[in-house]
Amino acid sequence: DSDSDGDGWGWENGESCLVDRLNTAEKIDFSMSSPACVSADSDTDGDGWGFEDNQSCLVQSRAKIAETSRTPYCQSVYSDDDGDGAGFENGDVCTVYRASDITDLVLVTGQSNVLGRGTSIDYQLDAAHPRVFAYTSTGWQRANLNDHWDLGAYRGSADPNLITDWERHNNFALHFGKRLAELDSNRVIGIVMVSEPGKGISHWAPGAHGLNRVQSKVINALNELPHKASLDGVLWHQGETDWFFEGTADPEVARPVSSDYYPVKLSQLIANLRSENWYSRNQPFICGETIYATGVNRHLSALNVDSDLMTACVQGAGLQATNTIGSHFSATSLRTMGSWYADQYYSMTR
Repeated sequence: DSDSDGDGWGWENGESCLVDRLNTAEKIDFSMSSPACVSADSDTDGDGWGFEDNQSCLVQSRAKIAETSRTPYCQSVYSDDDGDGAGFENGDVCTVYRASDITDLVLVTGQSNVLGRGTSIDYQLDAAHPRVFAYTSTGWQRANLNDHWDLGAYRGSADPNLITDWERHNNFALHFGKRLAELDSNRVIGIVMVSEPGKGISHWAPGAHGLNRVQSKVINALNELPHKASLDGVLWHQGETDWFFEGTADPEVARPVSSDYYPVKLSQLIANLRSENWYSRNQPFICGETIYATGVNRHLSALNVDSDLMTACVQGAGLQATNTIGSHFSATSLRTMGSWYADQYYSMTR
């Protein structure tokens, strides 16, 4: 009698149960359809079946769950044993996201402010988000500042298990992802980071080491995402070297301050990236100003007034620097910068 709708599932003592009709030769017909539960709270024991309106119901699929804002995100992907996107934690159904759900794949490249090394971490302000992923030394993972996103630069150890606290640092890419996830609940963000600290813009020219690393890492990241064929955007943060060290003996950066070297190289960089089969001119290219409102910033911010609607630049001048290196953004500034990048990207892709 616990099974009032005859689907083989009943409700007794606060949990769903399987009705045994074998002794009466009534085999349970598991093909019988059951309505979807209106509320995930109907399934108190987490077996996928709830009880509403005097009948058992099937807990909604992830697609349905995502429509209900009150459904929490699972804190662990291991909560979803059967891989259907719906897990169970703390007595409630929750939604699990994986790299295979990524909607926005974004390359973040440039010099040391991309990596953000030497900045502090606040484990509340800088906590991971269930819909933000990073391509790490071990493949796609939920973005976490404890993981190395870019072992190719400032590497303290090739073994991620031996990374010191000094190697754990903030970055604006995480906060770009978190802000974009906040702006649009349907987006799952994947970040590919390639940083080249201390390098001038020519380091990303065709055949140069920086561009070679970008090409290799983007292709590897895409190979692990069968549902994605290309990037959805590029975030560029570079220029300190080209401005602060102009006129030095380094042939990569030695040039007259009054030259058009940087804007020409920036235009070439954008064109070179857009010539790749994994990026196109219909996707955003967004740069950020350096921490000082002089020199290269005027060339970067010019992207806001050019004829290309898919290029832009976000503010950076005036933000706080670290206590040790004046050209490096502080953790607080990186959080702000990431949010500004996300706001700009969202306005170009909504």
